[in-house]
Amino acid sequence: MRVFVLSLLTLVGPVLAAEDYRAMAQVIQASWGISPSLAVACNYDSNRESVQRLANAFGGACHVTVVDIRNPDHAGRAQGILIRLRPDLMVLMATDPCVRDGSFTATKLVHGLRTAGIPSAGTSSAALKQGALFAIGEGTAGALLVNEGQVGTIGPPKELMDQLIELRKRSQAGATDLERPVHVRVISLK
Repeated sequence: MRVFVLSLLTLVGPVLAAEDYRAMAQVIQASWGISPSLAVACNYDSNRESVQRLANAFGGACHVTVVDIRNPDHAGRAQGILIRLRPDLMVLMATDPCVRDGSFTATKLVHGLRTAGIPSAGTSSAALKQGALFAIGEGTAGALLVNEGQVGTIGPPKELMDQLIELRKRSQAGATDLERPVHVRVISLK
């Protein structure tokens, strides 16, 4: 296993570059604070751009740890690594070949992390069926879907999530500063 840290300078481009994860970033920052620690378990080669878009959506105000999973057999090792690292939240990549909204491997990983007190988020309603705390994105048509059974038991307190749902209903996405450095840490399981 190799561990390395990348400090990537986000590309200055159109504000829409982070569109996929901007709404999710607003929810996470409102719930966990301005600079959350995020985890992603995915095939990093297949999802490099998606991970970068997720980080860009925070305008550089987050740390993303990627556990590079190449096949479903790596899910148990990834779970152990993430439990030791204790991120605020694990984010599912919607198009990952192995760990995506709706996949069996993602369901096992989400449940294992939830048992350890680490919530997950996705971009479609399939993530909620897997046990994710919330989902928002293209797969939800921009609506914030919350797993009511988990609110108050994992992640931020119920009162905060209720306020967040109200805030999301009333607010619109604003511009994000995309010129700050983003820190992405990749842990490769090979």
